[in-house]
Amino acid sequence: MTKKDLRVIKTRALIRRGFISLIGSKGFSSITVQDIAAEAQIGRGTFYLHYQDKYDLLQKLTDEVLNDLASCIQTSLHIQNGVFYVKALEDMLVIVFNQIKDNSMFYKTMLTAEDIPNFQQHLTKFLFEKFKIEFHNLEIDVNQLDFPHDMLFSYLSSSVVGIIDWWLQNNMKFSAEYMAEKMAALFVQGPLTLFGMKVQLD
Repeated sequence: MTKKDLRVIKTRALIRRGFISLIGSKGFSSITVQDIAAEAQIGRGTFYLHYQDKYDLLQKLTDEVLNDLASCIQTSLHIQNGVFYVKALEDMLVIVFNQIKDNSMFYKTMLTAEDIPNFQQHLTKFLFEKFKIEFHNLEIDVNQLDFPHDMLFSYLSSSVVGIIDWWLQNNMKFSAEYMAEKMAALFVQGPLTLFGMKVQLD
């Protein structure tokens, strides 16, 4: 990696960190390119070398962070030949929660920013599509299911986003390992079992 490449990476990191900080303090609607440049301690001209405007910055930052998240989710690591390996799921979820932690400022700001509507919905749909692709790659015959498979993807994606949001709003007081263990338990055992309830089907 050349010195120029390192400068580009450093400059973009400064821009993005300053941008997220400004969204948290001023709100997205009020931010100008001059604000971002001043926060990142760069010139306006330098900003435009990397992004067209604040909307381009928001889109590229969101795409990058969510694509990194998607790369952590691989069902082939814990489902093989019809067998579900819980420990492998926990190991994958540790990676997911650490990715969330590494980008916690982004997620927490985006999930709470009042003038960036529907980010939670966007994140849920993003995960929905990711789970759908992973499910397809498992080559499971959907005709064998006795409920719409999209219902499963909706349940999983909404649950994951809800748990991520709860973790962030509680300042990540539990470790990634703890969160991975508890989320795996929710997926495998279900909430009723974890509440200690006996289920009667008739």
